[in-house]
Amino acid sequence: MSVNISIKNRFAYHLLFWVVYIFLNAAVDLVYYSIYWYNVFFTATSSLISLAFIYFNLYYLIPRLLLKKQYLPYFLALCLLLMVNATIVWSFTAAFVTDYFDNFQGFIIIGSDVLLLVSTTTVIKLLRAWYQKERYTRELEKKHLETELNYLKAQVNPHFLFNTLNNIYFSVDQRPAVAKEMLLQLSEMLSYQLYDVKNKQVSLEQELAYLKRYVHLEEIRQEDIVDVTLHFSELTEALVISPILLLPFVENAFKHGDKTSPNGYWITIKATCEAHKLFFTVENTYEPKEEHHPVKSGIGLENVKRRLALLYPQKHQLTIETFTQTSPTTGTPVHVFAIQLTIDLARKDHQKDEKNIALPYR
Repeated sequence: MSVNISIKNRFAYHLLFWVVYIFLNAAVDLVYYSIYWYNVFFTATSSLISLAFIYFNLYYLIPRLLLKKQYLPYFLALCLLLMVNATIVWSFTAAFVTDYFDNFQGFIIIGSDVLLLVSTTTVIKLLRAWYQKERYTRELEKKHLETELNYLKAQVNPHFLFNTLNNIYFSVDQRPAVAKEMLLQLSEMLSYQLYDVKNKQVSLEQELAYLKRYVHLEEIRQEDIVDVTLHFSELTEALVISPILLLPFVENAFKHGDKTSPNGYWITIKATCEAHKLFFTVENTYEPKEEHHPVKSGIGLENVKRRLALLYPQKHQLTIETFTQTSPTTGTPVHVFAIQLTIDLARKDHQKDEKNIALPYR
C-alpha cells in the first residue's frame, strides 16, 4: 500500500511540474505567436518529444554516471543528449512556425529552451537525491544513537544489581532483619527499573524518589560508618529526565567513601530546581591512597558522562573536583570528592501517562 501511495505521489508531482512548465512556457512564447492556447498545444507537443530524453537523463545518466562521480562521461553523454533533443524539437518547430525558427537563430532559441528544461529537471533531481541522502543519514544516526543509549542504560542494571545483591548476601547471616529490609527496598527499585526505565523520559520526581530508595538501602547496609545528608528541594515544576541518569554519581560516592576512617565517612547529596534547570551536587570524603580512585575507576562515571553527551548536548555542565577541608567534627583535614551537575530539563507533557506515575517513597 505504501509503495502504491509513493508511486501515486511521484506521478502527481511530475504531472504538476509538466503542467506548470507547459503553461509558463506558452506564456513566454506569446512573443513569437499571440494565440495562447495554440502555444499551449504546441509546447505540450514539443514537450512530449523531449520526454524520453529528460527521463533518460533523470533515471539513467544521473544515477549511473553523475551520482557515481563519473563527471566526464556524464558531461559528454549530456551534451550528446542535448544536441539530439534540440535538433528533433527544432525540426518539429521549424516545420510549423517557419517565420521564426527555420534558421540557425531559431535553433539557438530551441536549444536554449531544451537546455533550460534539462537543467531545471537535473537540479530538481539532485536536490531530491541530496535530501533523501540527508534524511537517510539522519535516520542512521538516530538509530545508532538509540542503540548506544540503550546499551549504556543496560549497563546500569547489572552493575547496580551486582553491588546490591553482594551487599545483601553479606547481611543475610549476621543481620537477617536488615537483609529483609534491603530486599524490600531492592524490589521497589527493580519495579521502577522494570516498568519505567524503558521509557525515554521519566518525571524528575520519580528519579529523585528512586535515589532516596537507593540511599536508604546503602544507609541500612553501612549504618555504622556513613553519615548521609540528603536535601531535595520541593519541585515547583513538572520536569522530565532520562531514567537512572543520576544514580551513578550517588553509587560512586558510596563505593569510594573513606571506609578506613575511624569516624566513618560522610556523603552530602543535594538537588534543587530553578527555571527548568536541575542543580545536582554529590560530595563525599574519600581516601586519596585508595587503589581505585573515584575519578579514575569504574564504568559508572564514564557511562553517565557519555549518556549526558548524547542526551543533553549543550544543555548540561558537569564539574568533577577534589579538594581538602577541615572536618567539623574532628578538626582534622579530610579529602573530598565532589561532582556538580547542571541540566536544562524539559517540562513534562500535560497528558497523563499512567506508566509515569511515581510510587510513594517508604
